[in-house]
Amino acid sequence: DRISESMSEFGFGDYTGIDLHEEADGIMPSRGIIKALYNRPWYIGDTINIGIGQSYWTTTPVQLTQAITTLVNKGKRIIPQVIRGEINQGEIVLNAIKERRPIDIKNEYNWDVVLDAMYGTVNRQGSARNAFKGAHYISAGKTGTAQLVSIAQDEKYDATKLSKKNHDNAMYVGYAPYDNPEIVMSVVLENAGHGGAQAAPIARKMMDNYFEERTFPEHIVIEHLGQSPQSNPLIETEGE
Repeated sequence: DRISESMSEFGFGDYTGIDLHEEADGIMPSRGIIKALYNRPWYIGDTINIGIGQSYWTTTPVQLTQAITTLVNKGKRIIPQVIRGEINQGEIVLNAIKERRPIDIKNEYNWDVVLDAMYGTVNRQGSARNAFKGAHYISAGKTGTAQLVSIAQDEKYDATKLSKKNHDNAMYVGYAPYDNPEIVMSVVLENAGHGGAQAAPIARKMMDNYFEERTFPEHIVIEHLGQSPQSNPLIETEGE
């Protein structure tokens, strides 16, 4: 219940409000939704699957991007817009940024724990470290590998035994610069495999292009939760 209620606040299972008629709302599973769709109760195993974004939980790249934007802005919920304004008598007139009710988490430390973990994914021994090695900016993110078919408990995933349409989806969400974010993105590659190996390198190229003509101060040790990123034992994101 707490997962479902909390993640619904980040916009999962609902339309983002983007000015595209083709948008899907996805599914943020709950006891009620599972009962309505499958006429069965909620099991503890469902909670485990939902905890890693699997099973009945479905989302769109736009929802993922909006959720990470909310995270980066520590609760401020911005509605994405494709058309930002209009040209009136030769002048560009931008519309006001549209927002929804913010998420009220008073203890800022809770935001920082997650943002620090995303920093570790890229800058410590994390799954996106190789993809962003040598970047002239500091970014943060999270890789993901979405399993499309069930694997028996005593089996290991073997892509060679599956048809291409059943191969894992590779995913990456990220933002940069870490200390003053300007860009948030989601990369989703259907049936491509591993998020760290396939999706994160594409995000790197996109960010490199965005910051191509920008210069940043020399990389310095950023203090995280009172400790340096090299020594912080709080979270090490080596896996998916």
